[in-house]
Amino acid sequence: MKPLEMWGGVECTLNRIGDNYFNQCEKSGHQRRLSDLKLFADLGIKKLRYPCLWETVAPKDLDHCHWEYLDERLNELRRLNLPFIAGFLHHGSGPNYTSLIDPGFPLKFSTYARLFIQRYPWVNDFTPINEINTTARLSCLDGYWYPHLNSTLYYFKSVLLQCQATVLAMREIKRINPVARLIQTDNIGKFQSTDVLEYQRDYENERRWLAFDFLCGNVTEHHPLYPSMKASGITDKELAWFQDNNCPPDILGINHYQLSDRFLDHQIELYPEEFHEENDIHQYANIQALATGKAEIISPELILQEAWERFRIPLALTECHASGPRESQMRWLHEIWNICLKLQTQGIQIEAVTAWSLLGTYDCNNNTYESGVFDLRNAEKKPQATALSKMVKELATKGHYHSPVLCSEGTWHTPRRIVWAARQGDFTRLYHHSDARPILITGATETLRQELARICGARNIYYRLLSRREMDISDRDSIEQAIDVYKPWAIINTEGENLQGTVNLDRACRDSRIQLVILTSDENLPDLAHECLNHLIDQEPKEIHA
Repeated sequence: MKPLEMWGGVECTLNRIGDNYFNQCEKSGHQRRLSDLKLFADLGIKKLRYPCLWETVAPKDLDHCHWEYLDERLNELRRLNLPFIAGFLHHGSGPNYTSLIDPGFPLKFSTYARLFIQRYPWVNDFTPINEINTTARLSCLDGYWYPHLNSTLYYFKSVLLQCQATVLAMREIKRINPVARLIQTDNIGKFQSTDVLEYQRDYENERRWLAFDFLCGNVTEHHPLYPSMKASGITDKELAWFQDNNCPPDILGINHYQLSDRFLDHQIELYPEEFHEENDIHQYANIQALATGKAEIISPELILQEAWERFRIPLALTECHASGPRESQMRWLHEIWNICLKLQTQGIQIEAVTAWSLLGTYDCNNNTYESGVFDLRNAEKKPQATALSKMVKELATKGHYHSPVLCSEGTWHTPRRIVWAARQGDFTRLYHHSDARPILITGATETLRQELARICGARNIYYRLLSRREMDISDRDSIEQAIDVYKPWAIINTEGENLQGTVNLDRACRDSRIQLVILTSDENLPDLAHECLNHLIDQEPKEIHA
């Protein structure tokens, strides 16, 4: 059995809204930092999903391409011996001389692919168009991105044109590099619904595979979506093209997020208007399943099993990212990695898990930033390694990783219990494995102690809030006894003015290899508490001496 690989990826969406393009690599500063590539290579990842975007190379026309930027970047990756997967369109619609519904789009796109492979004939792996089905839905059905349509016909046409472009692009690429591989990605979740909307649920669960089905030549008159495509205006000639020109991916890339799983509810009055949708029969809400409290949590294991059973093509988890604080990102990656290891033992061919995004992501709507494997939230806006960086490197090079925060469940598993626990103010014993080690919180600054406890609970970080009777920091024996009883991995002390106590804690923590943070201010809460916890998590985990 081939060992599971760790890949990495740079969030590189270049979407168009109206006449404006929003470039994630520009927002993150990656376009200005060649040094990022060395940081990526040092993680030990086996492959990098990397943007080689059409819009940036040939923004005016295909007769005037600007290759200088890619020359520098791709040759540096080659020097670093870091193989990469070239992406030509990432949630984009192409330069302003084409669009996702332009009949000439496939030929123009394949021309760019030909120019690329002529210049870089040594590149082996390609995701020409990322998330074909998802991009078509967001651009031509939901209207968020250019060309801002709300049309079933143009949604289907967009999927067809992108798939045709992918086939033609791979044809051009393989003329020069016959061993080149197609690694085709899409965002695959699972739909659930109320009984009234079972028909829409079944439709959505078929539609999520549509781009893969086209590329594999599986769309015939027997396909479940054939009647819908015909009714919308798609012709048999358009559909038949893929019977003679199919291009099954070498690897199916499954992008799965917690937001990928959706719930359809006919009771629209329960949800904000922004989640309302309609078909010819019903109005309904389409909402994140996890947020409803009504739906089961769908394991990524089921998604991967379904993909394997449907296509029998090797798989890779090509985007693995969770929103939220650092430990949530780590727990999600840990869960995905272990699921993939388990499925490998069952005979399912899974090549890799991809840490996404290495530099974090920016929201084009409100310019908020969410860190990834590296964090850009510093004055210089330079990538800073996080606990996730250490985790990715350990998984990439050793196949396993330990951190105290991984002994607690991700909050996505028990949302209703978490709400209940928050009301009770007690998170200390609900979601932690039997071998979980706590953070000890002690000291006299009550407001800070309580805020630390509250945030630990909300983030499902196991903690114990100790009284002076349980640990008296002025007494070295009392400290050592508490360490022996609770076996913490870190201590946060809010009694920094007690100099002798601080000295005692520092010596005891050094002897037992426990992390120690001293806090003396209760200003700027809860930011201070979050910063303190992030600092502890980002430090190298240490074990207590036996």
